[in-house]
Amino acid sequence: MSLTPTCVFLSLDTVLRADLLARNEVEPTEERLAGDFNELGKQFREALEQDLNCIATLGTDYATQLLHDYLTKEGWTAENFAASRSTRDRACALLCRNPDAFFEALAIWNGNRLRGRLDREQGFRLPELADFSFAPLSDEENEALTTLISQVVSDSYPGKVVSRVKVFERDSCGLSTSSARVLQCDISIGDDPENIEVIEEGQETSVTISRLSRISVIIDPGAGTLFVGTELGKKKMHEALASVLVEALFDMETTPERLSPLRVYPETCKVPVHFSYSVNDNIEMPRIAELRYRLFGAPNTLVYSVRDEEPGSLIHDLDDIQKHSKRMRIWRAVIDFIFKPSGDHPPLRRSATLTEPSSVSFGRSFPEERIVMERVLTASGLIDPNFSWDSRARFSDVARLVTPHHAAELRQTWLPLTVSKLTDAGVLVQGTPHPRAWCSICGETHGIGTVTSDEGKIHLVECPVEPCPVTADHVDTLVLSIDGLLSWLGKTALASAGAPQQIGMDATRAWLLGRAAHKGKGKPYDLILAIDVDRPQTTRDLNAFLLRQLSGSRGIILTLVDDPVQKGFPGDWRATPLHSVCDVTKSGLKFRGNRASAIAHGRSAKAVQKSEEDWDQIFALFEAMFPDGDQLQHFTVANQMIAAEPEICDMTPRTLADQLFAKFPHRFAAGAG
Repeated sequence: MSLTPTCVFLSLDTVLRADLLARNEVEPTEERLAGDFNELGKQFREALEQDLNCIATLGTDYATQLLHDYLTKEGWTAENFAASRSTRDRACALLCRNPDAFFEALAIWNGNRLRGRLDREQGFRLPELADFSFAPLSDEENEALTTLISQVVSDSYPGKVVSRVKVFERDSCGLSTSSARVLQCDISIGDDPENIEVIEEGQETSVTISRLSRISVIIDPGAGTLFVGTELGKKKMHEALASVLVEALFDMETTPERLSPLRVYPETCKVPVHFSYSVNDNIEMPRIAELRYRLFGAPNTLVYSVRDEEPGSLIHDLDDIQKHSKRMRIWRAVIDFIFKPSGDHPPLRRSATLTEPSSVSFGRSFPEERIVMERVLTASGLIDPNFSWDSRARFSDVARLVTPHHAAELRQTWLPLTVSKLTDAGVLVQGTPHPRAWCSICGETHGIGTVTSDEGKIHLVECPVEPCPVTADHVDTLVLSIDGLLSWLGKTALASAGAPQQIGMDATRAWLLGRAAHKGKGKPYDLILAIDVDRPQTTRDLNAFLLRQLSGSRGIILTLVDDPVQKGFPGDWRATPLHSVCDVTKSGLKFRGNRASAIAHGRSAKAVQKSEEDWDQIFALFEAMFPDGDQLQHFTVANQMIAAEPEICDMTPRTLADQLFAKFPHRFAAGAG
């Protein structure tokens, strides 16, 4: 049953009904306040109904935060919000108080709702951008952009007409982004206009009918993302529109092929996920309900599916997960959300399904619910909203590459650039070609044969139904090179690179690397690399070696184990995952000596987790927030920055204040607190 304008009107507070009538220059008589508009002229009725339809659209509980922000700007206090009965009343109050602000909020909400209908595949990563500031398009620029967009639309939908294009900068209210401002491009599209004759009040009138669709493109320059929101589902058009807008707004030549899709990370669900959400999201604790995974070393031969039907249980406690926890590679995850009941309605259960590399589906759910679910998934690290190319460059995953891994699947897990950086460092090398591959015809795995053609060697899956060609990436493998890892560590982490010394038997797979290139306070320390420090034989050999040759010394044991058990090694030795001191960055594989030093001396490494790129961003934020040359109080500044950008400034005020004082001593008074 559709909601009529009269129903919306009667649901409003009586005072707001009077304000709405007054806005439309209608006297608020007793009959009109009761919803009787029969004696009003057609023009007044249509204007009032249009306002009520807009109020119904923006007056949803999911727009609470958006209305809160706009009404706060209008001077509303906590008492005003407490006195208002519903979100619909707040929408009406904003419309009557500041129509321009209302319709700006409505444009944002409509863009967000259309964005909420999107599949993940309709999102693109922008090319890397320099500093960008938006300047409103001139009439000439907007006309040129409209022409380009019209060509794109007509190529995919002959007969469709672009009637309006508007590009504006607005608040990012409700979207899954850490940026304060985003760009929105609204495109109105209709069929060829059709003129029909109608009779109104005894007179024949010509009316132009054009059924409109709208495309809302959401561009987040800070995060480096672009989403094409439309119910018109042709992927070719989405890619072409994205390319046109990148060229028009950022003056960058690009092609659809250069705009890579955004990625999702169901692999994060290998361990229990900390879901981040707020009271305004109106949900109960999300839970991981289903996982699908393969086993390392046999990525194309065995697929497991585990589902947990018990709402109060934890899927990671199931025997199937426990049994394979160290060897699994998760590529699909289902997250259940329970939306809290409203009134007499029962709770609503919704599910989000994430499948690598870039698919997110929300099943049967409202766009407003999808916005909430995506925001929670983004904040929880399951989907990537940012242009953070190395967000999948988690060096902890390198442990599974002791077994040769398919090149194609590895590049889906990590970004191709990450794989190339590890290959350049000599840590990944070509492995033995895999003898079997999955067949897309019968769904089973078979042996691989090779035939030679004019184009070179072609790999064929020897399927009894029909030979099926596979690409070289599905046959080629990459494997962790222990010699390459030892060599790289020797060159980057040691004071002087010597030959690694084998510890214990060959099966131990542990080496003494030497003295670290230690800088700063504290005693020097040594480094050991152990592939699996939790293995009993490795533990015994390490204990014997440390007692015999390095008694009383200090150092860290780097291991590929993700969370090593501290065995109480002799002397002052600590085991730590290799990924805790190594990062894959844009410039290559990096050893973070400051983190290693903190761990070796028993300090928390959290204070030094920030990379050089992170600190550059923090210092740029300081200069943007405090551009003037006044003398500042560095603790006051640190607290303001942490409050404004808690994700960027994720540290204690003391750490941030000290770093700012060291970087900008001329901006702070000596000893200023």
